[in-house]
Amino acid sequence: MLTPTNHCAAPAAPSATAAADTDIPLRDLVCRHARELEGLLAAHLQHTAPALAPAFGQQLEACRKLGGTKFSSWLYGVTLRLLRDSLAKGFAEPSDFALRFLRGFPQSLARPMITLALSSISYVACSIYLCKPACAAPQDISLPSDWKACLDRNLR
Repeated sequence: MLTPTNHCAAPAAPSATAAADTDIPLRDLVCRHARELEGLLAAHLQHTAPALAPAFGQQLEACRKLGGTKFSSWLYGVTLRLLRDSLAKGFAEPSDFALRFLRGFPQSLARPMITLALSSISYVACSIYLCKPACAAPQDISLPSDWKACLDRNLR
């Protein structure tokens, strides 16, 4: 059984460099960029399923009331699912959602999220990466070289 080692750690303070961001838990990066993720998810839903946008907004508010860590975990799961759906064909035909995510978020968050989205590991195993440093997923999971090259080209 896998056991996260730092699940109770307090969110790290924002760092001055992107390189330092790869050493903090992925959960903290999701928390730091929660507002931007909310905006991306809401805009995507408004574009793809406008009738569901009000329900999503209500769910967003309900999850926000659970607290920062639980809310970040929920945002992570929703974002990961949409990234997996939008990258179902790999980088051959990346969707608008995947491209906006890649170009709208710093590498320290985008690289591990895209790596996990492209991997075949379960959502449960992906959730463990929330408690690991952001650099863990790209170090642990090997992607095909053409996907790595496309990822590098599209990161901001």
